[in-house]
Amino acid sequence: SSNNPDDHIDKKIKSYDNNNSDNNNVIKGDVTILLFYAYCPIQMTKQQQDNAINKCKEVLQSNDVTGRLRIGREGYNATLTGNYTTTRIFTDFLKSFDNKTFQSTDFKYVDYLPNNQKLKGLKVWP
Repeated sequence: SSNNPDDHIDKKIKSYDNNNSDNNNVIKGDVTILLFYAYCPIQMTKQQQDNAINKCKEVLQSNDVTGRLRIGREGYNATLTGNYTTTRIFTDFLKSFDNKTFQSTDFKYVDYLPNNQKLKGLKVWP
C-alpha cells in the first residue's frame, strides 16, 4: 500500500473506467464526477471559512452541481457531480477565488457518465 493520498481517488476513477470502458453498450450520459482535495497553505480563519462555504454553495447551486464539499479551515475535500461545463465553471471559480490554494490542485474529472450517476442534493459544510 502506497502513501499517496490520491490513491483512493485513482481507485475510484479506475472502477468507473472499468465499469464503463469494456462494455460498448454503456449509455453515455451528461454527468461529470469531480473529485479533489486541497490543503490551504495558510489555515483559514473562521471568517474566511464561512465566506468560502457561502461563496462555494452559491456557485454550486447556481450551476446545479450536487454532492458533498467539506471546507475545513485546513482545506477542501469534494465529491461533486454536474456536467462537463458546470464542474469546470466551479473549478475555474475556485482558482480565481483562492489561487494560492488551488493553483496546483489536481482536479479529477470523470466525464460522460450515465445520468443516474448524478448525486442527489448538495451539502457544503465545515
